Amino acid sequence: MLFIEKNLTTHESMLYYIYRNSEILAVWSFRKVLTMALTKTEMETLNTLLGKADIDNVALIYDRLKLQRTWLSNQVRRSLTVGDKVKFQGRRGLMVTGVVTKVNPKKCIVRDGTTSWNVPLNMLSVV
Repeated sequence: MLFIEKNLTTHESMLYYIYRNSEILAVWSFRKVLTMALTKTEMETLNTLLGKADIDNVALIYDRLKLQRTWLSNQVRRSLTVGDKVKFQGRRGLMVTGVVTKVNPKKCIVRDGTTSWNVPLNMLSVV
């Protein structure tokens, strides 16, 4: 049986331990993982490893990806304030630039001229 234990070390750094029968299999630190982007080679390696994963591994990977997405959204939310100029890719691939009018827990309201958009936090980037 595999399970994940979260250890909050500081506000910005979290450690996650992966256990199987009380044996530590892996330790992840959010701070280290999120400060770098994956290279093409690393993405190919990840793709190969995912192809070998069984159903238990897939469940762990899915949980980890959800945590990663939540952490990234929280980082964006902490960095945004009303009045910030942001951009995002709108419908049909159009790049939209606007001003934040409200920051909600999961989405931001962005106004570009006369249109208001309700945009998920992970789609926004500050201009």
